[in-house]
Amino acid sequence: MSSTADAEHKARTHKAALRVRLRAARREQAASARDAAAQALAAYAPALPGWCAGARLAAYVAADGELDPAPLLATATAAGLTTYLPRVGADRALTFHRWTPGSPLVENRYGIGEPTPGEPIPVDALDLLCLPLVAFAGDGTRLGMGAGYYDRTLAASRPGLLLGLAFDCQGVDTLPKDPWDVPLDGVLTETGWRPSREGA
Repeated sequence: MSSTADAEHKARTHKAALRVRLRAARREQAASARDAAAQALAAYAPALPGWCAGARLAAYVAADGELDPAPLLATATAAGLTTYLPRVGADRALTFHRWTPGSPLVENRYGIGEPTPGEPIPVDALDLLCLPLVAFAGDGTRLGMGAGYYDRTLAASRPGLLLGLAFDCQGVDTLPKDPWDVPLDGVLTETGWRPSREGA
């Protein structure tokens, strides 16, 4: 095995181990801690760069123990922001569609709620895009679930502010980087906004 192939194998193995450990840590959060963290995000969100009435914010529907952005979306709507949620396309990229808290969601083939189809907003027209993640590092590197939905979505354009939503316990010192990785501008956790060293 060449040194390059060996390094790639080690990086894949390391990522797989991190996913197992940190997905478990995410799922093991007590319901009370999970709810408190989601409310804390909503309280911190108005201090985010780009947060203002009229701004366009996209988030996600939580699954697999992800930090729930529902209270944040409700706060955004009350503050006059326009909110969006993703739909998974046939090409396994995401499109973002207008959605307001309380509006119906339709389960996709993965059992995750999606907004009803409408005219999608271009990614680069979003002022803030909140992503779920498995792990994050201080330089803005994000480890996702491994399916590449956000990598494909962000390959051609990015929003004004790209931020991860996570529990503090999902932070790590360093993460392997791939050429297609798009760095986060920062991460919002239950203890506040953490701008990345290479971001906003």
